[in-house]
Amino acid sequence: MKKSILILLLTALLAAPAFSLAGEIVFVEGTVDIKTSTGDLDYADIGMSVDTGDSIITGYDGYAELELEDGSTVKVNEDSIFKLDSVQQENQSRNSFQLVLGSASYKFTKAMKTDEPTIRTPSTVCGLRGTEFTVFAGIDGSALYVVDEGSVAVSSKGSEVELGAEQGVRVNAGETPGEPFDIKRGMVDYSAFKAEAEESFLSNPASSVFLMMDQLEEYADLADENEMLFKAQVDGLSVLREKLNTLEGDEKKAYYKETVFPEEVKASGLKQNVRYYAVSGKSLRRFVIGSMYIQMKTMYIMDQDNPDFLDFMNAYHQFLDVYETRIVPYLVEADIR
Repeated sequence: MKKSILILLLTALLAAPAFSLAGEIVFVEGTVDIKTSTGDLDYADIGMSVDTGDSIITGYDGYAELELEDGSTVKVNEDSIFKLDSVQQENQSRNSFQLVLGSASYKFTKAMKTDEPTIRTPSTVCGLRGTEFTVFAGIDGSALYVVDEGSVAVSSKGSEVELGAEQGVRVNAGETPGEPFDIKRGMVDYSAFKAEAEESFLSNPASSVFLMMDQLEEYADLADENEMLFKAQVDGLSVLREKLNTLEGDEKKAYYKETVFPEEVKASGLKQNVRYYAVSGKSLRRFVIGSMYIQMKTMYIMDQDNPDFLDFMNAYHQFLDVYETRIVPYLVEADIR
């Protein structure tokens, strides 16, 4: 009985969309790809839909604008990886917008603010309280938030700062947010931030990998926790279904609707969370650590005995060991493609 419940829940989870918010590409320039939740990769074009689990990937000359169903917009700049996603919190789905690398600008409607989505980078979380702001995610795991209008709350490592209009804050990987600073609208120099992030990475490549490994293990811990809660939920559903099978007619229908179905929804949400955190770990490995690896291999192609390169490769392989051991078991074939 327990096995059949698990199969039923997983089948429903994979068949249904993870969250209702969807978007449409309304402008595209240069090299822009869409990677779907099923692993397919296609060139982005105007009118193309972007759904939960899909990623927008821009090249060095790429730029894309995404319009959401409620009229909110996301502008994904060059050399960026942005993903639409959702996570289950307190028995309800909460929209999550992940900027894995690069930069993206957000302009949200009042309806979106009411739904309280979260904005994430590999090392930070932003609670939405404003309407217009830009987020930058560097190769070293650092992040920069700049608010044009409204306010946002940026948190990292258990500490939070709130930014008002024309304010920004930098967050280094593995650290709490820095001090907010004033900045005029439109005066942010992302190229300078990007150069600083690359300089920080190259000054100690192995350290940057270990900081990202800390984040990877946090994703793995959260996946483990939700998997444990999911299994406990399935156990509870087995008991409820045993009682359901003793009932008949209207009494059975009412018991299913009022008691069994809500618990099935909770179980489905917990399993969605497992995949959410596992796929977040995969994005960290593929895009952030992958970018680090390519840069180091290119830089030291003729000097692979260099101590910095050897330290990096040692850290890199440790990261892969954690990824293979703790994240990959939670992924499905579509995730790995």
